[in-house]
Amino acid sequence: MIQSPPATRVALLAALAGAVVCALGAVTQPMAFWPSWTTATVFWVGAAIGCLAIGLLHPLSGGNWGWGMGRELHAGLGVMPVTGLALLVLGLGAPHVYPWAQESAHETLNPNQFRFLAPQYVLLRTAVSWVLWSGMAYWLVRNFFLGAPRGLFMASARLAAFGMIALWLTASFAAIDGIMAITPGWSSSLFGMLQIVGFAGTGMSLLIIMRYAVKRDTLTDPEQTGVTHDLGNLLLAFTMVWSYLAFSQYLIIWSGDLPQEVSWYVDRRTSGWKAVAIALILFHFVAPLALLVSRDVKRHPKRLALVAGLILAMQLVDHVWTILPSFHETGVMSFVYLAASWVALGGLWWNAVGRLWKRLPEVNLAVAFADDPLEAAQPEKVT
Repeated sequence: MIQSPPATRVALLAALAGAVVCALGAVTQPMAFWPSWTTATVFWVGAAIGCLAIGLLHPLSGGNWGWGMGRELHAGLGVMPVTGLALLVLGLGAPHVYPWAQESAHETLNPNQFRFLAPQYVLLRTAVSWVLWSGMAYWLVRNFFLGAPRGLFMASARLAAFGMIALWLTASFAAIDGIMAITPGWSSSLFGMLQIVGFAGTGMSLLIIMRYAVKRDTLTDPEQTGVTHDLGNLLLAFTMVWSYLAFSQYLIIWSGDLPQEVSWYVDRRTSGWKAVAIALILFHFVAPLALLVSRDVKRHPKRLALVAGLILAMQLVDHVWTILPSFHETGVMSFVYLAASWVALGGLWWNAVGRLWKRLPEVNLAVAFADDPLEAAQPEKVT
């Protein structure tokens, strides 16, 4: 039995409550609030980018996994308006977060950074990227409306390939402008790639959890159990690649031993942040790897959803560890505002996903799962 995504009204009420706390924080404690809002924005915008990357991957690779979570995947693409709202609000608080948005930018940035991170160029890149992401999301959702009842791909694989390249480039620039630019004295050639893979893991984790929430009886359907297994393998792949890139970034900076690069990691080994780094190693790599290599876990929807929940939580912790140590004003209220911001944007995300999910058509799985979908889609001849 397939259910509707639960608690969309509750999610909207939670979003409103979180928004009230955020508004109070922005007015009364802006230096504590805006870094927290930035962290929550990176998480939820990254989730939308991750869903978009997975949506573009399916026309390229094919496979039952994309059809098996078709409604959830394409509902996840309907949140781009929420990401636009989050980015717009972040733009209002940019002077509290980004050196390039401050009056002293010419003192903290070198000439090349000053030109590249000029506010008008950052805003232009962000706007162009968001419009492009929204356009690709609309294209995928529209083609899903056309193809799902027939169980056939309507999205062009060639256009999906160009879309994947465009997404990779724009998301890399977004990671540089939105996260790395917080500490302009530090840079990493792997940073954009690391963040994109993390976004994909966030999106996949959310989709697995949502799929479990709306399809609790997949154990009774062998084909859906196979889909669950495929999703577990994809989640394992994202986790392993993220871990490899995170370690590679650390190894390159450690071996280079340049003060301006090493200082970034030094800031994340003090004031309790070292414990967070250890937790990331244990619960964002070791534990998920140990669990996801098990066939029983990957084929059981509830167990897989629990592992996805762990990865989702640790992805938020990773964003916290990446962003907040750059601000010396971080304190207890920063985490209060982080929770409020995460709930506000997450409530809007879940409400938007739930509303679009109800409108999306069911996938014709009999055709989509067939060995030859084009042949299976043909009406039987009457003899």
